[in-house]
Amino acid sequence: MTTLGYNFKTVRRELNLTQKQMAKKMGVSRPFYNKLENNRNSISAEMLIYASNKLNIPISRLINDDTHITKEVYNQKVLTM
Repeated sequence: MTTLGYNFKTVRRELNLTQKQMAKKMGVSRPFYNKLENNRNSISAEMLIYASNKLNIPISRLINDDTHITKEVYNQKVLTM
């Protein structure tokens, strides 16, 4: 099973970005991003959407079944933005 942090790390490596560069694209600090990759930080649905847009990748590349986000929860978060 993969985690959200693993997915972020995989995408970052595929894009040939450093953690600092990835953090800058996402609008977060490098220490925050490092903790995200190592599963010691979590992020909101809004940040996931923002990250997928800034990285020009589908949100499905960042999330998977391990995040336990249902379609209803996702839609509710999107509608309240």
